[in-house]
Amino acid sequence: MNQLMVLATYILIYNDIETIFEAMHPFKKPAVTLRIHTPDENGLKTLPSFQRDETAMDQSTRRIARIAGGDSAARSDDRYGYGDIALHWLTALLVVTQFSLAEIWGFLPSHSASVHFMQFVHVSLGMSLAAVLVVRLIWRVGFGRRLPHVGPRLMVLAANITHYLLYGLLILVVAAGFGKVWGRGHDANFFGLFSIASPFGVSAAWRHVFNTAHVWGAWAMICLAAAHAAAALFHHYCLRDGVLRRMLPLRRPRNPRPS
Repeated sequence: MNQLMVLATYILIYNDIETIFEAMHPFKKPAVTLRIHTPDENGLKTLPSFQRDETAMDQSTRRIARIAGGDSAARSDDRYGYGDIALHWLTALLVVTQFSLAEIWGFLPSHSASVHFMQFVHVSLGMSLAAVLVVRLIWRVGFGRRLPHVGPRLMVLAANITHYLLYGLLILVVAAGFGKVWGRGHDANFFGLFSIASPFGVSAAWRHVFNTAHVWGAWAMICLAAAHAAAALFHHYCLRDGVLRRMLPLRRPRNPRPS
């Protein structure tokens, strides 16, 4: 009877250990083998010993200890989903391209063919940015992956404010861009494939308002995006907390196998 009680106790302990490691996703569960010692000749029961996979167990243990000790790099060593990453970098590419086109044609004769072509592309890419923005907002609300914040509370607050301001400026610039085109009496044309007419009348008097909001909103957005990029580089090179790696499309393995 005593042997059965000891065996039951050891099994419960083993199940508790296994449950703990199963809850620590995405950590690899170490291979644990229970070995029960029978009473020795003196009638004394020895303590159970565990055989373990040293590599898996030690890595998980060190990682848990780093998290408990406040190591932000251990907490942030995860990535956003492919949808989040694709939408993020597609938005960044469109914003930089749009801003660059507008700045380049400012140095050219206003009625040249090159300027008209760049403005045509600018409107088409602006429509693309509007579609990406709508998809990104829907994705963020319904499907986006949420990762824990990293860093002091003030830094987290600044990051949240920056994200909301960027979304707000994106909406402002895109909406003002449509209003600017419609205020000229034109439809928004997408690479000659289709066009979107104004759903409501836009008087010429609003054209200056839309133009001002579009230009200054774009400058505010690009400056804020530059600050956002600088903060990401600061996290990566100074704090080394893994924040930038979360949004990188590709990441090298930390421990590549030797060839």
